[in-house]
Amino acid sequence: MNAWAKESQEVLCAFQERILRSDYAVLRRIPLAMFSLARRRQMMRLIYIGALVLFISCLFSPAVSISKDAFKNIDCANPDEAPGWFFLVMGPLGILIGQFGWFANPLMLISALPLRRSLKSAFAILAAVLAPTSVALTYLPNDVAGNAVCGFESGFYLWLTCPVLLLLAALLGPVGRKDRMQHERSRKPTS
Repeated sequence: MNAWAKESQEVLCAFQERILRSDYAVLRRIPLAMFSLARRRQMMRLIYIGALVLFISCLFSPAVSISKDAFKNIDCANPDEAPGWFFLVMGPLGILIGQFGWFANPLMLISALPLRRSLKSAFAILAAVLAPTSVALTYLPNDVAGNAVCGFESGFYLWLTCPVLLLLAALLGPVGRKDRMQHERSRKPTS
């Protein structure tokens, strides 16, 4: 390959990289630019209320159907159902069997607190990553061996949507000083 072809290829690669970076930057700003700060705050409140309603309803809904056989045998002909509040109370003991999905609950709580946007997003991302690990639950320990998990019920899926909603709310949140300045500029009358 001659020097001219190599140089033109490098220029083309740099140009493509610049376009991709600028497109990403534009796409990253579009959702926030489409809504005013007041509108985003209103949407955040609605999302937080929706996440709270889903979380409370998941506590009283069946979350997991489990086998009645206490020796880890899968006998799902007539399974028992465990409600979501049971997993909220007993979840920290999941560490003993290698289940860490429960820790999405305190992370969701922290991401709902009034923190900086970056912290809210970080905690919401961690919650959204940890929550689906609960799908790996294969049995619930008991005094003999453990009851096999037959399947997941509506309460589990309601709970799984909560960190996603909290992440969405965190991403809609005010970015910082730029948003406040934009909000103040939009309120000033133009001459």
